[in-house]
Formats: sequence, structure tokens, C-alpha cells
Amino acid sequence: MMKKSVERASVGAVPNPVRRALSLGLGLFPLLPFLPGCGGGGEDASAAGLGQPQEKTGGTVPTAPTAPATPAPATAASAYESGVFRHPALLVTEDAFTRIRAHIKVGDQPWTNWWNTLGVDRFGTLDTKPFPLPAVYRADGSKNNLYVDIWRAWSLVLHWKLSDPQDNRYADKAVEFLDAWASTLKVIGTVPPGSTAHDDHTFIILAGIQGHQLAQIGEVLRTYSGWAPASLKRFQDMLLNVFAPICSNFLSDGRIGSHANWDIASMAGAMAIGVFCDKPDLYRLAYDCYAGNNRGKLRNFGNGSIVHGVYYMHPGHFGQWEESGRDQGHSTLGMSLGGDLMEMAWNQGDDLYGLYNNRFLSAAEYVARSNLLDENGKPYAMPYAREQNPTAPHPAPWTEVNQSFQHRRNAWEPIYNHYVNRMGLAAPNVARMVTWCEPNYGGSSDDVMYPTLTQRL
Repeated sequence: MMKKSVERASVGAVPNPVRRALSLGLGLFPLLPFLPGCGGGGEDASAAGLGQPQEKTGGTVPTAPTAPATPAPATAASAYESGVFRHPALLVTEDAFTRIRAHIKVGDQPWTNWWNTLGVDRFGTLDTKPFPLPAVYRADGSKNNLYVDIWRAWSLVLHWKLSDPQDNRYADKAVEFLDAWASTLKVIGTVPPGSTAHDDHTFIILAGIQGHQLAQIGEVLRTYSGWAPASLKRFQDMLLNVFAPICSNFLSDGRIGSHANWDIASMAGAMAIGVFCDKPDLYRLAYDCYAGNNRGKLRNFGNGSIVHGVYYMHPGHFGQWEESGRDQGHSTLGMSLGGDLMEMAWNQGDDLYGLYNNRFLSAAEYVARSNLLDENGKPYAMPYAREQNPTAPHPAPWTEVNQSFQHRRNAWEPIYNHYVNRMGLAAPNVARMVTWCEPNYGGSSDDVMYPTLTQRL
């Protein structure tokens, strides 16, 4: 039997106003003694009959440690079951905004620091203006107009929502941005017409990520009485006509061979737009694809579904992430999009975080550790199991984790705050990533800005 030892992670650096006792378990066993790819669940889990079958490669899934009983949020009924959505409640709920304002009012950290940073951010000033385009392509510079205007509009709407008393000038400016794009944008693509560049269909990723981010802005701004109903509807219609069909078509097609981020980007876009536009079918499509629950009109489930994205369980409940052999930029993007997806569902009364014994946490601990260095400044030795999917049009040739670059993507706040602060589970590697990545508040155009301000509990 594998010798178990406990790694003490420093989580004290991550402020938590209601410190819960962390239960031993997920991610507490060091990776060095792990056997490389020798089966999933380990001796104890399989002997006790506690594992669940693997859908793709090897073994059983070891049972995660028991957390304090915390159901899906009591403030919201299941949107999946009812088809009725709570507003505003995508990444940030109305209750959360009230809590954040209270922290800022008394000078609590880190919220006050990030509020002050937001206040001097050049992208969120009142003299900024939108630069909408009728078509945005991922292979040329037009995408940057959209990326930067999303950053500006998100900064503006946060400034309005968190100011006390609320400064409606910032809401009016955010409305200006959304109106401009809603009145102008008609096409999302990879390459413009007539281009000789290769069309690799990456417009699908753009539609999912930026569609999700635009819906976040609209969901917060919908509480502003100065946003005219006709203007709000025009923005919703733009999302439904330009972004949502790309997401839903990709998910409905069930392309098993695309790497995980393609699917999760489309899920995030479909779910966010579904909530903001009150479209239960879009929300349920994203939920079904991630859960792999064999509902809906899907032919199969892609690599972004939880049972394929985390396709192999190593001993100690470390989950092999589907893009870990590629590079850490793509691996951490999966954490960013996955955390956002599950937080949106949680705020609508549905628990995707806990599926398959907190399977996503096992991947988050694996990816986090892949980006950290040991006490000697060296990458940790990581177990790796090759993906076996010979029918895939995009086979994965990788044979080990790609740790050539440690990525500081600020993806970790929702993951940490759910599993540790809400559920009382241990996530020592994620905790280290939260502290290390916090200064990089922007990350990139792939991520929602100011995650510490909005997601820290």
C-alpha cells in the first residue's frame, strides 16, 4: 500500500473572514510517491467498492473526502429544474455585491485594494469610448476591439455597482458600450472574407469566451433603471443572434475530438447567455454537456465534459486534465472557464462543482501543482497517463505534463472559495496559486477581470 504523508499548505496568506477547518484529503498527499498511470483509484477505494467507473482510461475514481454538508445555494432554486433564473446571478449575485460594498466601506482587504485599483484603471475612465465593429475575426486585429471594450465595460459596470452611493455616470457609460456593440456587431468569424489565412474555426472559442464575458456585463447592468428596456433587448438579441448559435451548434454537434477548452468555452457562453437572456434551453444545454448526463439532444459528449476533461484519476484524488500535456496556458484556461461555469450554475441553484466526488477539484489541484515549484525551485514531478482516444480527429500525442512555463493566470478564486470556504475541503495547491496569481488581476482577454474583488468570500 502506498505510504501516505501529509503536506501542510500555507493557506493563511489567503484571507478568509470565516475560517473553516480544512478536512484532510483532496490534494494533501504529495505526488512524488505516486505510481505513474498504474490505475485509477488505488487500493483502498477499489477494495471498499467506493470507486466509479472510468469513461475513458483506466481504473476507478477514488472517493473524495467528506465535506461539511453544504447544499446548492439555499437562496436559489434549481434553474435547471424550474427554467426560472435568479437575477443578477451569473458570476456575481446581488447579495455578493452588497457584501463587497460593505467590505470596501470599512476598508477590509483585499477588497479595498482592488477597489482602489479599479478606480485608477485607465480602461474604466469616464472619458473612454467604444470602438464597435460589424464583424470580429479571431485571426486579425479586429478581435482586439472587442477584447478591450469588454475590459472597459466590465470595469465601468463594476465601478458603478460597487460605488456607494452608486455613481450612475459609470452605468451610463457602460450602457453606451453595450449599445454600440449591440447596434453594430453582426458576425463572429476566424478569418475575414477573401483572406488566404487558414480557417481553423477558432471563432467558436471567441464566441464562447467573449459571449460569456458580455453576458456578465449585461447581467450586472440589468439592475440599472437607466438602461432602457428597448436597449437591453437589443443587446440580448445581439447575443442570441451572433454568439449563442455558435455555442449551441458546437455543443449540440458533440465533437468528441476537440480539446477541452473548446467545449468549456462554448458551455460558458451558452450558460451565461442563457441566464442573461432567460433562455432555459441554452442553460440546460451547457449543464448537460458538462455533466455528461445523457439528457437533451446530444449525440455524445466532448472533452470538456467532466468525465472526459478529467479523464484519469491518479492516486490521492489528483485528476489528469485533458490539456495538461499541451501547455499550462491552455491547462489554466480550462480552470478559468471551468470555475466560471460552475460558479454561474451554483448561483442559479445547481451544483456542478460536486459532480463525481468533486472531480473538478482533483483537476484543479493537479493543474495548480503543475504550475508551482518545490522548495528547490524545481517543477514538481507529475504523474501522467496518456489519453487513449484513437477515433478522435485531434488525437493527443502528449506523453507527459508540459511544465516548460508556469502560468500565472488568475483563474483560481472561484475554485478556492467554493471548495475551501464554502465546503471546507483542502486545496493546498490551489491556495498557493491564489496567492501567487492575485497581482495579475487582468490575466488576459480569456479571463474575467478583477476576480479577487468579485469572487473572494
